[in-house]
This record gives sequence, structure tokens and C-alpha cells, in this order.
Amino acid sequence: MRRLALLTVSGLLLLSIALAQQPAATPQQNQSQPPRPIPLPHLYPHFLLYQRHLDEAAAQREKQGENGDWLRTGLQKRLGFTDGEFAPVRASSERLSAKIADLNARARAIVAADQQARKQGLIPPGSPPPGLEKLKALDAERNADIDAEIATLNQALSPANAASLQSFSARSSRSR
Repeated sequence: MRRLALLTVSGLLLLSIALAQQPAATPQQNQSQPPRPIPLPHLYPHFLLYQRHLDEAAAQREKQGENGDWLRTGLQKRLGFTDGEFAPVRASSERLSAKIADLNARARAIVAADQQARKQGLIPPGSPPPGLEKLKALDAERNADIDAEIATLNQALSPANAASLQSFSARSSRSR
């Protein structure tokens, strides 16, 4: 028991000496620079998919006899939009969610086929999977769908509401 205590004390002493000999951490030089804003094409899909999730969660709560309105209208109220002003946002969230779900299903099928081919030894080790180019094309299609949906949404909103949504999205991303 005494030997264990001596080993423990010796280990702690060596650890404290080693830590004392390490140079002090220096603050990063770029900490004074503000973070770069996240581009709107990256923010809008998250906002729209989140609104779709909230709409689905509200519907689920209402099926259970609970109030789901606070989920459905939370972002709308924070933006200060009426039901009519928020309708294009909700429609956009439904369209984009459907497109993204379709693209994700297609991507999963490509990945599954590649994984199966690799398991069967049809793809040599270290070589890229045959579906890689298809996945790159799906990614480009996804980006084009997002850009088109953003343009459609901005056209459907009044200029003031489009500016409010952009400002809200930018503020929300900085507060996280």
C-alpha cells in the first residue's frame, strides 16, 4: 500500500514537472478578426428545412391532441410576418424538402451500390468508387435546386420581407 502511494506521488510529481516545462499557450493571432459571415445559399436551406421540420412536428403534436401552433408559427412570429407573408416561406420549405429528400435517396442508392460492389471485390482497393461522379452530379443538382429555390422565394416575398428574412438568417447564424 505504501509503495502504491509512493508511485502515485512520484507520478504526480513527474507530471507536474513535465507540465511546468511546456511553453505557455499563446493566443491565436486571428482572434481579433470577426468571423466571416455565412453565405445565404448555405443559410437558407437550413432555415427552410428547419421550418419544414417544425411544420411536421406541429402536425404530429396536433394529431396527439396537443397544441402545435407554437412550433409552426415560431419563426414566423420572430420575423414579424403575417400568415400571408409567411406562406411563400412555408411553400418554399415544402418544395426544397421534397427535392432534398429525393436527392438524398438517390445518393444513398449510389453509395449502397458502391459499398456492395466493394464487398464483392468488384472495386480494387484504393480506387475511387464508380458512383463518385454521379454523387458529384447530385451535389451540383442540389446546389442548383437550392439556388433556384432561393430565387423563387425572394421573388415571392416583398422586397422588405426578403430583406428581413436575409437579415434574420444572418443574425441567427452569428448567434450560434
